[in-house]
Amino acid sequence: MFSEILGHRTIRAYQVYSLILCSVLVTVSGMVFPNLQNVFGSFDDHTSTIQRLTIVFQHGFDDLSGMIHLFVNILLFIFIGVSTERILGPFYFFILTNAAILFYIFVHSVFDMTGHGAAGVLYAYAPVIFYSLNEARLLKTRSVFDEMYRNLRNVLLIMYLLFPILMAVVPIHFDSELPFLQSLWVGNIFHLSATLLGIVFVFIFREKIRLRLKHFAKKKKFAPEPTDKYAMWFAMVYPFYILTAFILSR
Repeated sequence: MFSEILGHRTIRAYQVYSLILCSVLVTVSGMVFPNLQNVFGSFDDHTSTIQRLTIVFQHGFDDLSGMIHLFVNILLFIFIGVSTERILGPFYFFILTNAAILFYIFVHSVFDMTGHGAAGVLYAYAPVIFYSLNEARLLKTRSVFDEMYRNLRNVLLIMYLLFPILMAVVPIHFDSELPFLQSLWVGNIFHLSATLLGIVFVFIFREKIRLRLKHFAKKKKFAPEPTDKYAMWFAMVYPFYILTAFILSR
């Protein structure tokens, strides 16, 4: 079933492609033009609210960490982002993504954090994927033998078993005096907050998700929903955040 979801030609993951392009644009432009670090992302304690509009797109504190961080998050967008957008449809994916961005900014502001990256959004998608994998089993499909099912399951394991430890090491790398337990908290605060938001979203919209999965399982042809015609417009909101931050920072 999950291979069919990714291969469904009538459902385009426009928003995920937009998020990837925005991440590449902001991260790479910050490397080429270091002055943009005062416009995008959060590199120090003087981050403004306008800068926080782009914390989801900026990656790394230097060129090497930026490219590694960006590459990993692009892979996560491709695996769980595309699947989430196709499972939810463009409208509900738009709600989840923007709720995650706003909650990311809120948590970032409350704790007066530095740092950035797409984890504050990507981890909001994870509960949707987890719920969908579980529902696939309850629907008595053969999804458990589907290669994409196994790939998504393995990505979730990496996200929640490997990445938390790695993200505990990152703050220590930039601040060697930070205790490990505190570093574990600092490095994973956005993973935790985004996951909690995703769980709330799944709880509210679980019937919608289950219904769409049933349609996929029965291989029915999707009738476009009224909001689907705005899919491209939804995707244009994310570049608007970058443009807004750039204009208002001048």
